[in-house]
Amino acid sequence: MSATGSTPEPRPSRSPGRVGRPAVPIDGVVLAATLEELAVAGPHALSVDRVARRAGVHRTSVYRRWPDRGSLVVAALEHQLDALGAPADTGRLRTDLASVLGPLARHLATPGGRALLLVALADGVSGEVEAVVARRLAATEQPLDALVRRARDRGEWGPGVSAAEVADALVGAALHRVVMLRQPVTDEWVDAVCGLLARGAAAGPGSGG
Repeated sequence: MSATGSTPEPRPSRSPGRVGRPAVPIDGVVLAATLEELAVAGPHALSVDRVARRAGVHRTSVYRRWPDRGSLVVAALEHQLDALGAPADTGRLRTDLASVLGPLARHLATPGGRALLLVALADGVSGEVEAVVARRLAATEQPLDALVRRARDRGEWGPGVSAAEVADALVGAALHRVVMLRQPVTDEWVDAVCGLLARGAAAGPGSGG
């Protein structure tokens, strides 16, 4: 209890040797708590009070940074935009694709991934929220440009094969595995899917006839 009679605001845990400085900045703590709450409640039922409790801060600290629920949701989604790194350069299309599919599918099983899906499927969200979701989903395709160039140079990418369609297949496989089947993302599953996609990309469209 302070001299004024008000209760002091809880603070994030502190690391040894860094007295007076939080181990994690409060913004990161609140945004992580927002993603967890979004994954449970969705964008329309999101509660700033519950977010504050998850983060261990007062609700006034949340509103001081984000004046309304919409801006908090946008900030939380932006916070996880770089959760997935660029595809690896492994020297083979099959394993390059695996470096995309594996992290993507595993991310969808996290609170941040579930939050993104719930917001993407929700009706009546703000235009700003929709723009963030669209940008996040489109970001899956952008890193494939370099992957496709490398595969084409190695002769592993047939003429007429669309990078966007391969990206759709990767996202679709991840959603089917994690959301529809609720199955774990195993290395064996990732390798099997990417092997199929790599063979199709090398053969090109119309090769099945």
